[in-house]
Amino acid sequence: MAPPSSTFRQVDEKHVPVEVKCMAWNPKIDLIALSNNQGEVYLHRLSWQRVWTLEPHSEASQVISLAWRPDGQVLGVGYSTGWVLLIDVENADVLHSFTTQSQVICMKWSADEALDMEVDGALPCYIDQSAKYLPKLPPLNKSFVRPSGSSRHNEDSPEDAKKLKEQSRLNILVVGCENCTVHLLAYGIYPVALLNLEKYPAVKQGKLVLANVSRDFHLLSVMVRSGHSDGRELFLHIFDIALLCTHHREIQIFAGKYGQISALIAYLDSTITAMTEAWEDILLEMDSKLAKFAEDKAKLGTGSVSDDFLQLLMFGTCSDELNQFLLYELTEKGLKKLGHSLETSYSNVQKLVLKHLQAVSQALTYHLGDVAGMSEWKERFGSLGLTPESVQEALCSVGSFQLKATELQQVIDNSMKKFKAFFRWLYVVILRLSDETPMADINKVTQQDLAFVAEFLKESFNEEDQVPPPSPSSPQRNVLGRESEVAAEHVNTGFHLERVGQYLKATSLHFPPDTSTNPWAKYLSENTYLCKHKLHFPHHTDKSLLQEHMDLKNVIENVFAQPAIVIGKTMTLSHTRLLYTATTGGATEPVEKIAQLDTSEGMLTMFKVAHKGVVTKLHIFRQRTHDSASLEAMVVLFGPVRSQNESLNAHPMATAVALPTELHVIEDARFYDACTISVLLHQDTSDAIPILAQVPINTLGHWSALPDTADVSSDLQQVLPVDGSRLLNPTNCRCLENMKAAALAVSGTRKVACVLFSSRKRVRLFEMDVEDEEEEEEEEEVSLVMLDDDREVDRGSPSTDDNKENCT
Repeated sequence: MAPPSSTFRQVDEKHVPVEVKCMAWNPKIDLIALSNNQGEVYLHRLSWQRVWTLEPHSEASQVISLAWRPDGQVLGVGYSTGWVLLIDVENADVLHSFTTQSQVICMKWSADEALDMEVDGALPCYIDQSAKYLPKLPPLNKSFVRPSGSSRHNEDSPEDAKKLKEQSRLNILVVGCENCTVHLLAYGIYPVALLNLEKYPAVKQGKLVLANVSRDFHLLSVMVRSGHSDGRELFLHIFDIALLCTHHREIQIFAGKYGQISALIAYLDSTITAMTEAWEDILLEMDSKLAKFAEDKAKLGTGSVSDDFLQLLMFGTCSDELNQFLLYELTEKGLKKLGHSLETSYSNVQKLVLKHLQAVSQALTYHLGDVAGMSEWKERFGSLGLTPESVQEALCSVGSFQLKATELQQVIDNSMKKFKAFFRWLYVVILRLSDETPMADINKVTQQDLAFVAEFLKESFNEEDQVPPPSPSSPQRNVLGRESEVAAEHVNTGFHLERVGQYLKATSLHFPPDTSTNPWAKYLSENTYLCKHKLHFPHHTDKSLLQEHMDLKNVIENVFAQPAIVIGKTMTLSHTRLLYTATTGGATEPVEKIAQLDTSEGMLTMFKVAHKGVVTKLHIFRQRTHDSASLEAMVVLFGPVRSQNESLNAHPMATAVALPTELHVIEDARFYDACTISVLLHQDTSDAIPILAQVPINTLGHWSALPDTADVSSDLQQVLPVDGSRLLNPTNCRCLENMKAAALAVSGTRKVACVLFSSRKRVRLFEMDVEDEEEEEEEEEVSLVMLDDDREVDRGSPSTDDNKENCT
């Protein structure tokens, strides 16, 4: 077989300001993501134009791993702090975030485009029609601050904030962590399984170095490096996750639904944050002034504040203390400002309740209704742990949240009516005390206005009914998680003008609405059996809106947590193999830099082995997808690179009989695609010139089958090495002049490569297989020319009818 015809073309060489740590090419677009030692992530085009920069997630956090979703639209970033962020490729928005509670070691996205979602031509078991029946959610004001860790919602489609709308195939993000746990997440957002290696006695404890799922989602491959006083060992553990394989269609549907609901929850978080910011503490300032006024009256022994206001309302007489308070403490200007701020604040909160809370609650009810239908299909979804009872609890929680939102709406309406009447009356009083004549339209006070004022004074001016201050162990917090800025003395005043703000705190309502006169509440109390019906949504009178919101999130998380628990319990350890043993202080040293690629036939794994301090060997393993017990190996080393004629005449499948004595050092090696590996070589000298080479795997040599035993390390030593240099020639390798190379990132789908300098502050970019592309372009141009010629001939020749006429 002739060597492949390909050449590398250097595109550019660029400097980077900070040392590069990780590199990853986008599988669909000519984009490369790089992380540096400061925890930043950059996205560059092949032309090195910067697309965006992602700031460090937290102080002292380092990026450990980068992984692209198979469609190239989302970048997964794993941090030393255990956090994983999913980043939108377009604008660096954080689409989703979660924590693994331990440092991320590796990340790998697995998908099989050939996996049949429905067999035998059967109709799909579920079709999402939410876009057909649900109105679009109204966009939120950009000025509102988002909760920590959430993303900016797409104004055109906040329902698809997780970028799952175009996902027609299931893909799984595998995250391996330092605490020997492996997280499997559908689409990178929905946890479908959690593997804890410490729970398996047969697994020798060590450091997890790699984890990946086969393309059919049937096998989970985990590599663990175990160290001891005599050296290190590399183990391969194969876990059977058959339930994930047999129910991949159900997992895909469930994960898509989870993505929709989690996007709605994020939208709900932002809405409540906006409501918290729209509500102002200005009335609490008035509470403080009234409290000071009451304290002064108590010292003088001249009665209560409520007596003074009621006397002013009923008889029109004002005490000297109240006169002083209205003219010099409250003032006409201060009352105007208070009324304007109050009306603006309440109106904004009211709009958010009517437009946003109601819309997102309806959408949550719709999607949970779909999940309720799935829970009734026990053959397909019941085996994943989905139960109708848990979904019904979530639906009731959404209903309770809607009832609380309606209650808040009523409280706002009543408060605005009473406040307007009270402030209007008080404004007229202040004008008269100031010897000013109020305008005629303001001076008119109806009997209804007087009733509103009297009721307002009765509810709000009661010094005896004081609210207990929050306990030091549980400070008041708002939806942003910040401690409330309201001081304890402001709450413990006995004046309760403001009734809306209590709904936006994570504490029980201090002044719940009176439901004794509510006919529906009375009817339910007389017919308690109705409360047990699934269509009855419980109304928790003492809970705030924020408490209902937190309960809703917890109940929904419980619904979607069940499949991960069930799949995790069904995981079984299928095989354990000791691949390699490295002796400390001996000729061989511990393995370095493991790379893996999942193909349609199985998983390819490659790692480097050092010999006397120098890496000269590559160990490649192939594990068949449909036979977990099968394991094949190949050992590759590289001698001197020959000329083109020598390489053509040499036998490509060379064995140990013809091994060279001078070996190249393998600086880095990566899978270019399923058939080719990219290697970075140099001679073991200080002034050696690096070599970038493309090595076809199939022509390297024959795979050696390893026995089905627990320890194959001795059998691996018997595998005859293959000299990969016999396949190298000027057409598939290139000397990298004027550089010392350290690392390599390649992409076979995009046919690009990036070589990192040893300083880690400079990169060199290459286009691979340039000749093939140029030949294809030339063929296309020839085809276009021939097509144009044919069209000219067609235009120049007479039509069929004309020929018939000519013949006639």
